Amino acid sequence: MVGLFRDFGPGWSVPTPFVRIPLTIVEVSDLFGASGFQLFDGIIESGGVVRGLATPGVASRPRSFFDGLQAFAQQQGAAGLAWLARTSDGFTGPVASTMGTGLVERLATRLARGLPGSPSVMPEGAALFLLAGDRAEVTRWAGLLRLQLGRQLELDESEAYRFAWITDFPLYELDQETRQITFSHNPFSMPQAGLEALQSLPPLQVRAWQYDIVCNGVELSSGAVRNHRPNIMRLAFEIGGYEPDQVEAEFGALLRTFRSGCPPHAGIAPGLERIVMLLADVPNLREVTPFPKDSRGRDLMMDAPSMVASAQLRDLGLALK
Repeated sequence: MVGLFRDFGPGWSVPTPFVRIPLTIVEVSDLFGASGFQLFDGIIESGGVVRGLATPGVASRPRSFFDGLQAFAQQQGAAGLAWLARTSDGFTGPVASTMGTGLVERLATRLARGLPGSPSVMPEGAALFLLAGDRAEVTRWAGLLRLQLGRQLELDESEAYRFAWITDFPLYELDQETRQITFSHNPFSMPQAGLEALQSLPPLQVRAWQYDIVCNGVELSSGAVRNHRPNIMRLAFEIGGYEPDQVEAEFGALLRTFRSGCPPHAGIAPGLERIVMLLADVPNLREVTPFPKDSRGRDLMMDAPSMVASAQLRDLGLALK
């Protein structure tokens, strides 16, 4: 997990789960659309977002430092990375003159909130980095940029364990290929506010009772409050693109159980191997997995999967083709 941004509207900012880096991604989309900076205005008009990140003490770095970050962002799929640096003479950078003084100052004031201590003005020596595009992509790019800056500037508290609860997951998302509403994570989670949320809110604004606990950017445990009400489940699946007959055919056993009476229930499932990975300070889960599979999905220790005898197939009513 490289980053998560909870969007509470203009001006709100929330740290990503990798909280050992004291930098925060900030929403600045509301500053564009009619700003005069045509590139970002066009992205906002087409439904995209703009998010930024401020970093202290880098304005005096050579141009190669900023060019390297630009190349990094492009390697992740971004069209580019806009940046400005605050020096004793004001703001410099490729887009400083194009944006204009007023917009730059508004950006600096907003992005200063993402610095340690949340200063009211951008300190001299800080730099601003801006990414624009599709919401999901910008979220990913900004998270990766934040990790890259943390590593390069040695801002990561490498010896600490920092935990964060991640809540308020969206129940639905927009499929980027079909442009249809679909479930974003778990279709069986209870929507916050229950039936009322499904009936009154646009689907992309519905939040689910889902929660993860993250340590140092690694998801350790995931859980949810389950949807145990058949009428809420039917409507939730209908919004997610399922026909009523399809819901009964695929989830009939679950619905019949709920109709017979099912108490509210919730849970969480810890990942023991992920905890061991952090404690052992190894970079890959395979290092602490007792029987890791190879690139073809085979368990070399157990020699599985292996050939099945004809008698075993016959007992199960199966045939190989």
